[in-house]
Amino acid sequence: MNDIQYFTSALKLLTPELSLVAGIIFAALWNLFAPKAKELTPYCSIAFMAFACFLLIGQFNQESTPLFSGLFTVDKLTVAFSLLSCLVGIIVVAMSMGYERHFGNNRGEFYTILLTAVLSVMLLSGATDLIMLFVSLETLTISCVLLSGFAKRDRKSNEASLKYLLSTAATTATFLYGLSFLYGLTGSTGFYDIHQKMYPLAQSPSLVVIF
Repeated sequence: MNDIQYFTSALKLLTPELSLVAGIIFAALWNLFAPKAKELTPYCSIAFMAFACFLLIGQFNQESTPLFSGLFTVDKLTVAFSLLSCLVGIIVVAMSMGYERHFGNNRGEFYTILLTAVLSVMLLSGATDLIMLFVSLETLTISCVLLSGFAKRDRKSNEASLKYLLSTAATTATFLYGLSFLYGLTGSTGFYDIHQKMYPLAQSPSLVVIF
């Protein structure tokens, strides 16, 4: 029973993120089932992000609460950056309204990827584990690569997407290499455990710790 209560309380704290998940599903399926009402997709996307902002404002005084064994933590910093990402997402959707007509039948996919990018920033802001950090960061990166190359018939868009993808592959490998050192030194992927185990090592730094 305690596990059920904990899971229920965790879902309540994740309602802003879950509202964006609902928006992603809606944007992906709306054009499929209602192709004649494509113009409503950006307005509905803004509505889902505005609702997420409303929920985030209600969580601004929330005490620091780790969820799912420390993978994600809800605190004022998480709420502030999540709120900022939703506001920026609303601005971007408002600026793209009208231009998305160039995408033809792919309007829904454009807003789906855009909402996914906003959601990944929200998850990134509350990540307190290396695995969660990497997954949310890579989700954001993939979304940005797709958005940069969304205009398939534009050579500049294709070039930007290809360059972004190649640079991302190199930085991802380097990033994972650094994370492997942290895990090897501490035996943990949690930020709190890494801090606790790195602090004594920093008192007598070695070449590995400095590196």
